[in-house]
Amino acid sequence: MLKEDEKSKEIVLVGSTGFVGSKVASLLSEKQIHLVLPSKNELNITSSRSIKQYMLSMKPKTLINFAAYTNIEKAEKQRRNKSGQVWKINVDGPKKLAKLCRKSGIFFIHISTDSVFPGTEESPGPYKEDAIPPPSQKHLSWYSYTKLLGEQAAINSGARYAIIRISYPFGNLHSKKDFLIKTLEYIKSGARLFTDQNFTPTYIPDLAELIAILVTLEKKGIYHAACTGITSPHRFANYVRKKLDLKNKIYRQEISDYLNKPNYTYRSKFGGLLNKITQKSLNLKFSSWHRAIDDCLSQDNLFFIEQTKIIKQLST
Repeated sequence: MLKEDEKSKEIVLVGSTGFVGSKVASLLSEKQIHLVLPSKNELNITSSRSIKQYMLSMKPKTLINFAAYTNIEKAEKQRRNKSGQVWKINVDGPKKLAKLCRKSGIFFIHISTDSVFPGTEESPGPYKEDAIPPPSQKHLSWYSYTKLLGEQAAINSGARYAIIRISYPFGNLHSKKDFLIKTLEYIKSGARLFTDQNFTPTYIPDLAELIAILVTLEKKGIYHAACTGITSPHRFANYVRKKLDLKNKIYRQEISDYLNKPNYTYRSKFGGLLNKITQKSLNLKFSSWHRAIDDCLSQDNLFFIEQTKIIKQLST
């Protein structure tokens, strides 16, 4: 372990090129939190040697890990492949990072997902922070299962850790991966949206606020960064449609129809994250999903404005 006088005050954020990590990095910088953002060439989380060399040279105070393989459909093609990129990034990566953090006394913040829970009728959400995910692969996609193992690697490492679970993140309107932008695309294309799938989206500015607090307090635990209130893709899209005064019809679909299709990638039906423990222990308040949408839509974003104009033109 590094001696106190050998430690720097650096905060390293891994995965800063991803759509969530990049927005969080920007928001933390606005809060005057200085971050070091290594590239993949500077820090390869699948290489123990790369991690050790980087950490010894940087000697960070805190390490935030946003790096993840998140394409659920492509990940499914690697199911049971422990030599594949999904396993290397989502399981081996956090394991190696946590191990080095333990040895060097670095506070480790690991970003995980609500989908470590099955969301079935037998084991429904919304889930509390202290709920224990079942260890089985059943009712979990390969992406979800590897993220679960990544959580367990951090917990079992002996490092001082904080695990943050997120879900359907939005608030970075420059990215097509943003759930609000995706919802606009669904509205524009006339896609059928689930009416009976429960979830709690994550508003990225709320996530950034949570991380800012954890960076200061270095408080160990499992936290949920999610909006208050359960919603569904159909309800979420209807609210966006009304706020933007769009004339498009929002088409309906039940998730059971999807789950009965051959070769589907599993998605939970009764999901969602509860956040009362997180809010109370860290003295913060998360937005409701309605208010988060309101706040997001109030931002002056040219890409978003252009997309909305296109949808309105198509609906007339």
